[in-house]
Amino acid sequence: MHRILTVLAPLTPLYVLWGVWAASWLLAGLTAAPAARRPGGGAERMAVLLVYAGFGLLFIPVLGAALWTPRGWIYGALVGLTAAAFTFCWWARLHLGALWSFRTTAKAGHHVVDTGPYALVRHPIYTGILAAALATAMVFGHLSNLLGVGVLAAAFWLKAAVEERFLSETLGADAYAAYARRVRRLIPYIL
Repeated sequence: MHRILTVLAPLTPLYVLWGVWAASWLLAGLTAAPAARRPGGGAERMAVLLVYAGFGLLFIPVLGAALWTPRGWIYGALVGLTAAAFTFCWWARLHLGALWSFRTTAKAGHHVVDTGPYALVRHPIYTGILAAALATAMVFGHLSNLLGVGVLAAAFWLKAAVEERFLSETLGADAYAAYARRVRRLIPYIL
């Protein structure tokens, strides 16, 4: 029992950060405006399944022993990066307001949001989650955790493509294309 507590103790701040973020995110979902229109097709369902698989791999070390164990300031920096990434997610969520939803939707009065975090990347919530996941995987140190980040990245890339196609059709190809030319999808100025 002592060994289990010794292993879990350094992970507690990460579990608390993820738990607080997830609970607050779900509660905030109650304030989203109702959907006026949703896309068809199975690509979004595939992306959601990949998100579940990615989080499963992120939090369940299934492929061998930890490859490393960060300590000291490196551990603190990774926990701090996780907290900063969730702050970035919340900045984007608050900036989007009632236009936000769990699923790809168009709301009444929907428009291209290109200010705040959306001036840095087109999908700042995904960017924040991926940054938090990467920092968490670096603390956990298992190959499966890193694989989980890769699966999450693929899931969010697919979901972003579905959203962008839908928004382009819904809001006008010219308006969304102009935004997409100015702002990168997930990593500012790079990707």
